[in-house]
Amino acid sequence: MPFREDESFARELDRTDPLASFRSRFLLPTNGAGHELIYFVGHSLGLQPRAVRPAIDAELARWASLGV
Repeated sequence: MPFREDESFARELDRTDPLASFRSRFLLPTNGAGHELIYFVGHSLGLQPRAVRPAIDAELARWASLGV
């Protein structure tokens, strides 16, 4: 598929993206009205996986109960 600089091409790429199912595994930034924002940060940890908070909370609970 040759590259094109138009919205319909971008939407087609999104529609056929084999990794699209992974999107729901991450927290996407939103604006004050709750609408998802476009994320274009190259030098960061990336979007936070939804599974991170429960994993960290479990580790903190173990630390609290074990003391080490």
